[in-house]
Amino acid sequence: MPRIKQERDAQLYSMVYAEVLKNLETLKLDMARETPILQMIDTPIYPLKKESLGKAKAIAIGGILGGFLIVSYLLGGVYLKELLSGNNRK
Repeated sequence: MPRIKQERDAQLYSMVYAEVLKNLETLKLDMARETPILQMIDTPIYPLKKESLGKAKAIAIGGILGGFLIVSYLLGGVYLKELLSGNNRK
């Protein structure tokens, strides 16, 4: 009799274990389905701040760059003229 009871208990325990595993897998799938793939880390603040260059600053930077380009062009022309004319002063 004790052997039959042990076999019955073993079968019962194995059925309960199988049911618990099945429920665990179901819960894992449900949790994976409900968990978002992307998470918002930082939400944007509207309206966004405009970061622009001021008119005065843009004119100053443009003037400096333009002046540099003009001086480079003129010096390059003078250097090329001297180089092509053959009047190298060495």
